[in-house]
Amino acid sequence: MEVSEKTFFSTHEDAGVEQLFKAFLSKGDAPDAPFELGLEALEQLELSANTEEVLMSYFLEDIVFTSLYATFYETILVAVKQNPDAAARLIEEFAADMEARERVIAIQAHHHVQYILNNGTCKGCAFCENHKDVNELLEPWINKEYDFFCGLYVGMKTIQFGMEQLLYEHVPANPSLIRHLGHDNVLQLRQNIFDYAEKKFF
Repeated sequence: MEVSEKTFFSTHEDAGVEQLFKAFLSKGDAPDAPFELGLEALEQLELSANTEEVLMSYFLEDIVFTSLYATFYETILVAVKQNPDAAARLIEEFAADMEARERVIAIQAHHHVQYILNNGTCKGCAFCENHKDVNELLEPWINKEYDFFCGLYVGMKTIQFGMEQLLYEHVPANPSLIRHLGHDNVLQLRQNIFDYAEKKFF
């Protein structure tokens, strides 16, 4: 399905979000566009799973991991706006911390996944207070809603690649975007990217 920025912006919507979304759309349908990378990730995941049950497990694990990772992108993007003179250093440090960051995310993701696999129960872990963040996955998981998880996976991967390109490519190439990286704008961008991916996918 063809989708343009006009789908997401009215004359009343914040112009900053529109500028960020235009950067997201700038690669069109090129192979390295975020949505196309999301489809490629889906294809690779499907090839790695020999049954639908295994694929559903992969979906769940990757969706939770990617969702948690997106919050780190949100944090660094807002930090760049708050410290524009240190933007290059902050981005460099964020890239250098990738392995340590992924270890932290993997631990939290594991506990969230176990919470879902146990139908919303947890005997006690370091992340109990945050389990509510994944409650919306419980019913679709219990009902084994393949289409739901497949679409959510593509949407979350599109967000991941979109945020990644915004941080490492678009902001360094166009520093004027920095002033638009407020917390509310970044959250709205995330939602707009997901809506875009959902419309394109279905």
